[in-house]
Amino acid sequence: MSLAADAGGGEAIGDVGGSPFVVRSVSAMVQQGQTISWIAVGLTTQSGTECGPVHEGGSAIEVYAYSPTAPVLPGTYAIVADPMGKAFADAALHTFGAVCKEIGVSDASTEKSGTITITATEPRVIGSFDVVTGGAHLAGRFDAVICEADGGFQSVGLLDLCK
Repeated sequence: MSLAADAGGGEAIGDVGGSPFVVRSVSAMVQQGQTISWIAVGLTTQSGTECGPVHEGGSAIEVYAYSPTAPVLPGTYAIVADPMGKAFADAALHTFGAVCKEIGVSDASTEKSGTITITATEPRVIGSFDVVTGGAHLAGRFDAVICEADGGFQSVGLLDLCK
């Protein structure tokens, strides 16, 4: 499987801290059929970070779709504070300064709302998002390469965010 984002990509409308969030790289990781199934997509403001970390000075938004009992299927997933065993979405926004010091993260469910829509899960993850997190409203689409398990993503929840 190629880890480059050829014939794919993404876009976002919105800004973070007064600066436009311009998508330059998109990656995904998928876990289906485990205790909990999930799809994670990372959109970054830096080129060349497919399946790898964001570098100092960059930003990333991570969007997730979870299913507690079955594979994540194409559909729309809502961000909810308490999913109580139902399929749901999540999002986190990260901004990094010099030497990869995280200068902003928004990950508390009480500060988030919106939806993640998955339209395809293979051979690439394709979909869209419309989320509010950390006071930023970002909406866009993605067509992401699926990373190998030892790629830039760690296990559920986080990109290998900055190196």
